[in-house]
Amino acid sequence: MSKAATIAKPFLNRRANVSASCGTEMEKLETHLISLTTNIDQDTMMRQRYGTPKPIKIIQDISCTAASRVLKVIDDTSSSIYTASSCLSSGLQLDATPSTCTRGAIAYNNLTHAPNMAALLKLVLSMTAVMAMTVLNVTAADDCLPRRFAYGTVCVCNSTYCDQTPEPEILTSGKYALYTSTNDGSRMLRSSGSFVPSLDSQWSGDEIDVDATTTYQTIHGFGGAFTDSVGINVMALSPNTQLNLLKSYFADDGIKYNIGRVPIGGTDFSTRKYTYADTKGIPDLNNFDLAPEDAEYKIPLIKTAMSMASDEIRLIGSAWSAPPWMKTNNDYSGIGFLKPSFMDAWAEYHLKFLDAYSKQNLTFWALTTGNEPLNGIVPVNRFNSMGWTPMSHREWIGRHMGPRLRGSEHNRTLLFAIDDQRIVLPWWMKMLMSDEQCAKYIDGIAVHWYLDFIVPVKVLNEVHKNFGDKIIMNTEASQGDKPWDFVKVQLGSWARAENYANNIIDDLNHWVQGWVEWNLALDMTGGPTWVSNFIDSPIIVDKTKDEFYKQPMFYAIGHFSKFISRGSIRIKLTQTSVVKSVGFKRPDGAVVIVLYNRRNKPVNISIRDPYRVIYILHSMKHMINGIILKIFIDYYSILNFEYTSSAISVDDVANILRFINSKSLPEY
Repeated sequence: MSKAATIAKPFLNRRANVSASCGTEMEKLETHLISLTTNIDQDTMMRQRYGTPKPIKIIQDISCTAASRVLKVIDDTSSSIYTASSCLSSGLQLDATPSTCTRGAIAYNNLTHAPNMAALLKLVLSMTAVMAMTVLNVTAADDCLPRRFAYGTVCVCNSTYCDQTPEPEILTSGKYALYTSTNDGSRMLRSSGSFVPSLDSQWSGDEIDVDATTTYQTIHGFGGAFTDSVGINVMALSPNTQLNLLKSYFADDGIKYNIGRVPIGGTDFSTRKYTYADTKGIPDLNNFDLAPEDAEYKIPLIKTAMSMASDEIRLIGSAWSAPPWMKTNNDYSGIGFLKPSFMDAWAEYHLKFLDAYSKQNLTFWALTTGNEPLNGIVPVNRFNSMGWTPMSHREWIGRHMGPRLRGSEHNRTLLFAIDDQRIVLPWWMKMLMSDEQCAKYIDGIAVHWYLDFIVPVKVLNEVHKNFGDKIIMNTEASQGDKPWDFVKVQLGSWARAENYANNIIDDLNHWVQGWVEWNLALDMTGGPTWVSNFIDSPIIVDKTKDEFYKQPMFYAIGHFSKFISRGSIRIKLTQTSVVKSVGFKRPDGAVVIVLYNRRNKPVNISIRDPYRVIYILHSMKHMINGIILKIFIDYYSILNFEYTSSAISVDDVANILRFINSKSLPEY
């Protein structure tokens, strides 16, 4: 029995499973399949040359859409099946060396010397495509409502409207969905299509090869911080506008943040200086109490975000400063360290924080060992901080915080060390890990981005090499923070979007497993902040108009946070000199690749899997792309693609037939 007949027989056997509403289409299809089975059986040459193939298993339920599609291909074929069979049997050189080695895909070669072969092939491929036919339904994202400011374009949201990015639907093999953001105003612009099987001989550009067998770190997520300032700004909006803002970050039709950083007490983004035990207390900290800011801002916003997120929002707690009476300088900021006599009390302070939030049904995935200890050492710092030396740091972790945490009901909460710039890496981490009593309590390393322009990202490779079992998280980033940033809030700045895209790609390509921005939303000045430390934010709130502005930074982060889901594993990509990229295989099997064209000109890019299935992208200047692909193809859907040309080379026919007959397929 021929290959075509083998395909047809189980298809006919499964006819009873088809919905009755498909009756007419199925009767027509059955007639064509019987004809195919009868006539192609004459093709003894193929059986002699390539062997008798094993039957192919076909899915049980055949949709009306599939039947209609096969019929359309048949109806569009001008040559008879018999003529096509004769064409096969009359000496075409099926052993010709294929020009393109693809897994059963057709090259667009514009050759016309075998039209009847093409007709047959169109029919056979369409039949086989029935095996795993699902259609990518493209749902356009709601349009951005643009507004132009001095530095560029923002998307405006209010109580009645906010742009959204719907969740991608499941892709079939060989399909892609592309999300594009550009300097000219495109924001998560979605398109979709199928891979092409080969590159045109005249094509030129950069090539990215995908190797999903080489894997690296697993992703924990992306997010931002629930500071007091965030709460003040969000709560200043009307209820519907508040919901639109939080949905933009945490909902499925937003950018799907799934990590929230929570300050333990006050920060520079509070309207006052405070801790949870400002009045000197006794060692058991019976004066500990959450602040009004927790009840009014942090806890309500966290709970609302969790209610609209489909994924678990993991919380990370970080303290900026101990109560002044525990510190050597008796102040919230400046050069000051924890007094040795209060090491155990400072550990207890953290546990009381976890207890208090637990009463609100909020548990923490992780704590850090304190925000930016360098700020408590350098004389230029003006805001909440407490310094550590590596020696005092490891003493507190190993003999106080670590044992107390592991011995508590919060013993599943992780402990991340450093929480500061990577300028202290790897030497600070090495000093901590040199003490076995300290090392056993450290679960991860938290880094901030502010001095990344000084320290190359490759230092993270050394950290991973030395401490490969530790999670690496970027736990803070913001822009407008430098003294030379005279305009703190730059509404519409595309340059700042590119800064984030560049940094996140670098971090993810060097073992970082999660990336967290700073304030979720600030006001038009970049505050409020008690110490006037104004900065920019992905979302800026204008409470006077009851609206907020989603900046290019927001969408830059979204290209990662929305599509690189928790549990995604980084895979190997070849890197180009023009376009930066990072790739992941998601738990659902799809592949996500984020690309950033940093050049001031368009470039051509091809993305190829090991079997040379190709997607071609024309990347405009300063463009950020997120591509969701289904390119790792099992045999049962290998031929499921959109066929658009009837001009097929003999070489490609030979390649397809050779592939089909060489496969070791399950018996039907």
